[in-house]
Amino acid sequence: MTIESDHPLEQIDVTDDRTDYLWYRTRVKVPKSCLTKSERKLVLEDAGDVAFVYFDEKFSEMKHGRHDQLATFTFDLPDKIAKKTGEAVDIAILSQTMGMAHNQQHMEAYGRGLLGSVLLCGHNITQGQWLMRPGLEDVDDDAAVADSGSKSVTWHPYAARSHEQKTLRWYTIELDAQALVDDEKKQGLLDDPENYPRYAIDMASMTKGQLWINGHHLGRYWLRRAPEKKDYKPCQWCGYGGWFWPDNVCRQHCGEYSQRYYHLPRSYLQLPSKANPQARNFLYVLEELEGDAEDISVARRISTQPRGHHDRPIHGSRPTLWALFAHVCVFAVLAGAAGLAVAAYKRYKAREGYVPIGEHDSTTAGANTDAAPAGSAPNANVNEGTGNTEGNRDGNTE
Repeated sequence: MTIESDHPLEQIDVTDDRTDYLWYRTRVKVPKSCLTKSERKLVLEDAGDVAFVYFDEKFSEMKHGRHDQLATFTFDLPDKIAKKTGEAVDIAILSQTMGMAHNQQHMEAYGRGLLGSVLLCGHNITQGQWLMRPGLEDVDDDAAVADSGSKSVTWHPYAARSHEQKTLRWYTIELDAQALVDDEKKQGLLDDPENYPRYAIDMASMTKGQLWINGHHLGRYWLRRAPEKKDYKPCQWCGYGGWFWPDNVCRQHCGEYSQRYYHLPRSYLQLPSKANPQARNFLYVLEELEGDAEDISVARRISTQPRGHHDRPIHGSRPTLWALFAHVCVFAVLAGAAGLAVAAYKRYKAREGYVPIGEHDSTTAGANTDAAPAGSAPNANVNEGTGNTEGNRDGNTE
């Protein structure tokens, strides 16, 4: 669905919040002011949250704001475009939202996309013919992602250091399914459906994007680190008394990723068997910022508790009547403290983690590293496709 307007429209109104992406396109003549090097800028005033800019279908730069605030994005105009004075050029801007505030005043008035003026070499091009189209090609269609291994899509071998360029980029990784089968055999779980292992994708080397396995959408990933420890309080300290403040409630794993493992359902995998010995599994990754796809790996979940066991909080007993004697109240408080201590100890003993599938990669294990890694790393044949103005993986525009 393409919408035409004489100026850029607010993003949420156009997309109805069904997608994070909205294309803004216009075609304008390059003003003479672009001949001056100091003026060779494309400026987006009051924009948010992320903008990818393309000139004549060629990617130029990406800019992003901070937190929940609109920002002014300034892009350098390529010399090749600046020299086309008087000629018409295509400008495409991919706007992306990064989430909306949920606890502030007048949230309904918040907007995203291109909300201010658009300046090209100091010339205001806000008023003109603008085309807007929500979404990225294939991203919202799992069937299209599953078909991306067909001959209609051209993949390029993974190039070293190519991930350092901040642009939309597709990756396809063929997992070593035989390594998973060998690991299950070693654990004695291959023929035990009640205790099949639980797998996850370790995305610590990536930044933000989406995942698919064999055409099944695994969801979004966003690697954010918890705040570093800044005072005398330990990272595992939790306290719920007094006024609420996030930093005082429960601080754990200071400086570590809030989430690096993303669930990989075993039912989505095609494991080799007598009936299908050549089964293949493809992981598709859409990285929106930057990341090293070669370090993506598969991990197996481990636990010190039997399958199906879940910790239940132990609440200390409380007096039911305020008229109880003082010594009964004191006893209840002590009993509650003891119960919480026992519960904390049990949670510590029952903590879960991940173990990498591959002996050579021992650094990706989770909190519990007692289980020994097994099998070879299920990562191979990493390929990539560069981002472009339609999100195609072959680098073509449409």
